Amino acid sequence: MKKLLRAIEFDNAVRDLLVLPEVQRLRAYRHHRTNRYEHTLRVARWSFRAARWLGLDERSAARGAVLHDLFYHDRSCRPEGYRGSALVRHPREAVENARRITRLTPKEEDIILSHMWPVSPRHLPHSAEAVLVNLVDDVVAVGDLAPRH
Repeated sequence: MKKLLRAIEFDNAVRDLLVLPEVQRLRAYRHHRTNRYEHTLRVARWSFRAARWLGLDERSAARGAVLHDLFYHDRSCRPEGYRGSALVRHPREAVENARRITRLTPKEEDIILSHMWPVSPRHLPHSAEAVLVNLVDDVVAVGDLAPRH
């Protein structure tokens, strides 16, 4: 019963984002051995659970995690006019794209902008939720790299 309630609460926190065409479009982009949509969904689920366990803002953690990789090109290529490494630049691009589709809280912006810290030292995390999503993103990315049997 607890698991079902948690799933419903997670769904209530992010449903409006997950149905948006801009978020669904992430399915078309590879992320290691999966796609960017599945990656962000895993990061969001784990961030929601961990935030709840730690007594943090699970809604902001989940929503920031859904939007943290909201950009529309392969990380290995540079779109025309794109300066710098995609690893460093994509958090800013994700925030700009997220602002076009939803109203972001300051905490959600912090999560998205700082999720590549310390690789992208320009944006330090300013909330516990941003640190959490950053760590969860790293753990999930390692799992995304693991071979599937």
